Amino acid sequence: MATLQVDIFCKVIDHLGDIGVCLRLARSLERRTGWRMRIFCDRPDQATRLADSQGDVVPWHPWPDEHAQLESFPEVILCAFGCELPQGIRQQLAARNSDPKRNHSLWMHLDYLSAENWVGDFHGRKSHKVDGLVQLFCFPGFGADSGGLPGDPPIMAPLAAAQPAALHVFAYVYEHAPIQAWLSALAMPLVLRTPAAIAKRCINSSATIEVLATCSQLQWDKAMLGCALLFVRGEDSWVQAMRSGIPWLWQPYPQDPETLSVKLKALLERMAPVLKDHQAWPCWRACLLAWGLGDPPPAALLQLSKHMTSWQIMAEAWASHCNSLPRLDERLCHMVDMHHQQPSAYN
Repeated sequence: MATLQVDIFCKVIDHLGDIGVCLRLARSLERRTGWRMRIFCDRPDQATRLADSQGDVVPWHPWPDEHAQLESFPEVILCAFGCELPQGIRQQLAARNSDPKRNHSLWMHLDYLSAENWVGDFHGRKSHKVDGLVQLFCFPGFGADSGGLPGDPPIMAPLAAAQPAALHVFAYVYEHAPIQAWLSALAMPLVLRTPAAIAKRCINSSATIEVLATCSQLQWDKAMLGCALLFVRGEDSWVQAMRSGIPWLWQPYPQDPETLSVKLKALLERMAPVLKDHQAWPCWRACLLAWGLGDPPPAALLQLSKHMTSWQIMAEAWASHCNSLPRLDERLCHMVDMHHQQPSAYN
């Protein structure tokens, strides 16, 4: 069978995180399958900034007009995070898939990563639309019955275990995060690596601040891996932090407190069997819950800061677990291969 053309459609909801997930997925699929990948984005200016001029070959395209149609129609359409297809392309898809003489294109919905148990019940299900189209759902997750974990293990080694005079902290957080209070509670000399908008909120802290300039995704990863503690948000940076083996704290996308609590507790339930034998796990657990809910820093944070080696050992154990889980790119590839009834293209 000829090489498949796969188009990813992405609308920006959470700054660069949605684009970051799509770029990482497209890069991996292009490298591992040889598929012809394209990404359509409503913020191509932001998307282009993330691409690496030397290594990324997946082209970015602006979001099509509502009535536009594609000159070359893909065998696979992947709509990321619930975005809708422009009407003209949807009509093209309906016409193509209603023609018995043509191979039908696969239309997929890629959802956000979640640790909740319901993910396994919905992954791989089909949604039948009123216009006759069928969409296949891919739900990333931590379970064997999910769409797998996004991202890649780090391509460069993280910071060495030996601690310098000051703790290097990476912070990419939402505007309402109490980052200054948490930095103060660490009670040690800090070097803070963070974007300019966050740096302005930490101007009164005692940390030495390194402002992160606009950079590619690969440079962003390198900046993260050069730190010894990661405050991350959303999905893309969170997944890379979990895969890194560096201590981290995660801030989910802003939602009502009850929803946030459910999401955080689902993650903690996934982590507990892996980390329950570590003496410092209750401290990390308390900090993950408090930080994720936007609460003041608990006493457990100071305990963790005094035992950074123990925190790093736990982070390495969780990273080893994450990097052994099924991968999103491989699970998604197998779903495509089954639809087109061809041998696996993933290698």
